[in-house]
Amino acid sequence: MGTLVGLLSGYTGGWVHKVTMAAVDGFLTFPALAGFFLIERVVSFLPEAGALFAGGIQGDPLMLTLILFSWMPYARIISSSALRLKQADYVEASRALGARWTRVVFHHILPNVVSPAFVLAARDVGGMVILSAAFTFIGVGASSPWGLLITIGRD
Repeated sequence: MGTLVGLLSGYTGGWVHKVTMAAVDGFLTFPALAGFFLIERVVSFLPEAGALFAGGIQGDPLMLTLILFSWMPYARIISSSALRLKQADYVEASRALGARWTRVVFHHILPNVVSPAFVLAARDVGGMVILSAAFTFIGVGASSPWGLLITIGRD
Protein backbone atom coordinates (compact mmCIF):
# COMPACT_ATOMS: atom_id res chain seq x y z
CA MET A 1 0.00 0.00 0.00
CA GLY A 2 2.78 2.40 0.91
CA THR A 3 4.67 1.60 -2.27
CA LEU A 4 1.66 2.37 -4.45
CA VAL A 5 0.79 5.58 -2.59
CA GLY A 6 4.38 6.78 -2.65
CA LEU A 7 4.88 5.88 -6.29
CA LEU A 8 1.79 7.70 -7.52
CA SER A 9 2.40 10.66 -5.23
CA GLY A 10 6.02 11.03 -6.29
CA TYR A 11 5.27 10.65 -9.98
CA THR A 12 2.43 13.19 -10.05
CA GLY A 13 4.21 15.70 -7.83
CA GLY A 14 2.80 19.16 -7.23
CA TRP A 15 -0.23 19.64 -5.01
CA VAL A 16 -1.11 15.92 -5.16
CA HIS A 17 2.27 15.11 -3.63
CA LYS A 18 1.88 17.76 -0.94
CA VAL A 19 -1.62 16.61 0.06
CA THR A 20 -0.69 12.92 0.00
CA MET A 21 2.45 13.40 2.07
CA ALA A 22 0.54 15.58 4.54
CA ALA A 23 -1.95 12.71 4.96
CA VAL A 24 0.95 10.26 5.38
CA ASP A 25 2.47 12.54 8.03
CA GLY A 26 -0.89 12.63 9.79
CA PHE A 27 -1.01 8.83 9.85
CA LEU A 28 2.58 8.73 11.14
CA THR A 29 1.60 10.83 14.16
CA PHE A 30 -1.16 8.41 15.14
CA PRO A 31 0.31 5.92 17.65
CA ALA A 32 -0.02 2.21 16.93
CA LEU A 33 -1.33 1.51 20.43
CA ALA A 34 -4.25 3.90 19.92
CA GLY A 35 -4.81 2.31 16.52
CA PHE A 36 -4.98 -1.09 18.17
CA PHE A 37 -7.75 0.04 20.52
CA LEU A 38 -9.65 1.61 17.62
CA ILE A 39 -9.38 -1.51 15.48
CA GLU A 40 -10.26 -3.74 18.44
CA ARG A 41 -13.46 -1.78 19.01
CA VAL A 42 -14.40 -1.90 15.32
CA VAL A 43 -13.77 -5.66 15.17
CA SER A 44 -15.72 -6.27 18.39
CA PHE A 45 -18.73 -4.21 17.25
CA LEU A 46 -18.66 -5.47 13.67
CA PRO A 47 -17.22 -9.01 13.56
CA GLU A 48 -17.67 -9.17 9.79
CA ALA A 49 -15.45 -6.07 9.44
CA GLY A 50 -12.54 -7.95 10.95
CA ALA A 51 -12.94 -10.81 8.49
CA LEU A 52 -13.36 -8.36 5.61
CA PHE A 53 -10.24 -6.34 6.36
CA ALA A 54 -8.06 -9.14 7.66
CA GLY A 55 -8.60 -11.80 5.04
CA GLY A 56 -6.56 -14.75 6.24
CA ILE A 57 -5.75 -13.19 9.62
CA GLN A 58 -9.33 -13.88 10.82
CA GLY A 59 -9.83 -10.50 12.40
CA ASP A 60 -6.93 -10.44 14.86
CA PRO A 61 -6.85 -6.76 15.93
CA LEU A 62 -3.12 -6.85 16.71
CA MET A 63 -2.18 -8.11 13.25
CA LEU A 64 -4.59 -5.63 11.63
CA THR A 65 -2.93 -2.83 13.59
CA LEU A 66 0.57 -3.88 12.59
CA ILE A 67 -0.47 -4.07 8.95
CA LEU A 68 -2.42 -0.80 8.85
CA PHE A 69 0.21 1.21 10.75
CA SER A 70 3.32 0.11 8.89
CA TRP A 71 2.82 1.42 5.34
CA MET A 72 3.67 5.09 5.90
CA PRO A 73 7.49 4.89 5.89
CA TYR A 74 7.29 2.98 2.61
CA ALA A 75 5.20 5.77 1.08
CA ARG A 76 7.71 8.40 2.21
CA ILE A 77 10.79 6.61 0.89
CA ILE A 78 9.21 5.55 -2.43
CA SER A 79 7.81 9.03 -2.97
CA SER A 80 11.17 10.73 -2.51
CA SER A 81 12.84 8.25 -4.87
CA ALA A 82 10.09 8.65 -7.47
CA LEU A 83 10.37 12.44 -7.31
CA ARG A 84 14.06 12.14 -8.07
CA LEU A 85 13.75 9.51 -10.80
CA LYS A 86 10.91 11.11 -12.75
CA GLN A 87 13.46 13.69 -13.93
CA ALA A 88 15.89 11.01 -15.17
CA ASP A 89 16.83 10.93 -18.85
CA TYR A 90 15.40 7.48 -19.54
CA VAL A 91 12.02 8.49 -18.06
CA GLU A 92 11.99 11.68 -20.13
CA ALA A 93 12.90 9.64 -23.22
CA SER A 94 10.08 7.21 -22.55
CA ARG A 95 7.60 10.07 -22.24
CA ALA A 96 8.98 11.69 -25.40
CA LEU A 97 8.43 8.45 -27.31
CA GLY A 98 4.76 8.55 -26.30
CA ALA A 99 4.62 5.99 -23.50
CA ARG A 100 1.56 6.20 -21.31
CA TRP A 101 1.99 7.22 -17.70
CA THR A 102 1.19 3.70 -16.50
CA ARG A 103 4.05 2.28 -18.56
CA VAL A 104 6.43 4.96 -17.35
CA VAL A 105 5.47 4.42 -13.72
CA PHE A 106 5.34 0.62 -13.63
CA HIS A 107 8.10 -0.26 -16.11
CA HIS A 108 10.65 2.50 -15.61
CA ILE A 109 10.21 4.11 -12.19
CA LEU A 110 8.92 1.28 -9.97
CA PRO A 111 11.74 -1.20 -10.63
CA ASN A 112 14.28 1.48 -9.78
CA VAL A 113 12.66 2.77 -6.57
CA VAL A 114 11.61 -0.51 -4.97
CA SER A 115 15.05 -1.55 -3.63
CA PRO A 116 14.96 0.83 -0.61
CA ALA A 117 11.52 -0.60 0.22
CA PHE A 118 13.01 -4.11 0.30
CA VAL A 119 15.67 -2.93 2.74
CA LEU A 120 13.02 -1.25 4.89
CA ALA A 121 10.88 -4.41 4.80
CA ALA A 122 13.81 -6.55 5.91
CA ARG A 123 14.34 -4.20 8.83
CA ASP A 124 10.63 -4.11 9.68
CA VAL A 125 10.21 -7.87 9.93
CA GLY A 126 12.16 -8.00 13.18
CA GLY A 127 10.55 -4.82 14.42
CA MET A 128 7.05 -6.19 13.88
CA VAL A 129 7.89 -9.37 15.80
CA ILE A 130 9.24 -7.32 18.71
CA LEU A 131 6.28 -4.91 18.61
CA SER A 132 3.82 -7.81 18.59
CA ALA A 133 5.62 -9.37 21.57
CA ALA A 134 5.62 -6.02 23.40
CA PHE A 135 1.87 -5.57 22.84
CA THR A 136 1.24 -9.07 24.15
CA PHE A 137 3.53 -8.47 27.13
CA ILE A 138 1.65 -5.35 28.24
CA GLY A 139 -1.64 -7.22 27.91
CA VAL A 140 -2.84 -5.77 24.63
CA GLY A 141 -3.61 -8.71 22.38
CA ALA A 142 -2.56 -12.28 22.95
CA SER A 143 -1.27 -13.48 19.61
CA SER A 144 2.50 -13.46 20.10
CA PRO A 145 4.13 -16.56 21.56
CA TRP A 146 7.22 -14.54 22.49
CA GLY A 147 5.13 -12.04 24.42
CA LEU A 148 3.37 -14.88 26.26
CA LEU A 149 6.73 -16.46 27.15
CA ILE A 150 8.02 -13.16 28.51
CA THR A 151 4.85 -12.74 30.56
CA ILE A 152 5.13 -16.27 31.97
CA GLY A 153 8.81 -15.70 32.76
CA ARG A 154 8.07 -12.45 34.57
CA ASP A 155 5.44 -14.11 36.76
